Amino acid sequence: MTVCALMGIVPQAVQAAGVEVPAFSPNSWTAIGVAIGFLAIGLYVMGLKKENMNLTRRLDQIISSLPNIELYGEPYVDERIIRELKLRSDIVVSPPKPYFTHVKFCNNPQFRTADARAKDVIAEITFFNSEGETKILNPFYGRWGDTKQPSYLEQGTPMRELHSVDFEESGLEHELDIALKYQDEEVCYAFNNTSYSAPMWKNPNFELHGERFQVRVRLKGQMVDKEWWFTLHNLGRNQGLKIEVGKEAIDRQADSIGELG
Repeated sequence: MTVCALMGIVPQAVQAAGVEVPAFSPNSWTAIGVAIGFLAIGLYVMGLKKENMNLTRRLDQIISSLPNIELYGEPYVDERIIRELKLRSDIVVSPPKPYFTHVKFCNNPQFRTADARAKDVIAEITFFNSEGETKILNPFYGRWGDTKQPSYLEQGTPMRELHSVDFEESGLEHELDIALKYQDEEVCYAFNNTSYSAPMWKNPNFELHGERFQVRVRLKGQMVDKEWWFTLHNLGRNQGLKIEVGKEAIDRQADSIGELG
């Protein structure tokens, strides 16, 4: 049908342009129409390829300017000091130092622009059994070590003010607390901002019995949705804790952008 249309249009167009039309046979006009049709299709395909290249280039630019949260160094354990407890005017008790486990994250975008800043990033922490199959603590908001302690919040300020931090495009790291344990005890405890309201930071709702736990940390914020797994080891009475990287990170945001591309 297209060829037939071209057979009728081409001679008329040539005559309208004031050009004398040679006495071509119908087959010749058919060949000319087919050639013009293929030329039009070729130009159309070239236009699509160019548009697709522009879209691909733009997509690459968008992905390159996104925040890129990464693990900063290895997970680690340290000791923290609890303030002395004054039982009476003449009796002051120095509590034992708890072992704390931490992980650090940083923002390492391909291009360090203002758009690559990761804003309002929260940490959602979930504890599983040793094989990572059974949930033993429901997800809770983690505590960022560089935020205020809850007791320093102004009266009436909601706890949610401590849940999120901004990850600067410069790559400055932020520490996330995971768990604590006292050396002379067998159990350990998950730790976050609610732990400060419990005696010696031992929230009974966060009590962990066992030798090994799988910990999932999911970071969520503006253009950020990524998770990591860690293995937490309780080394037993008169010993501390150990934490190491478990499964590889899963970048949900990057995956979804890739699907759109």
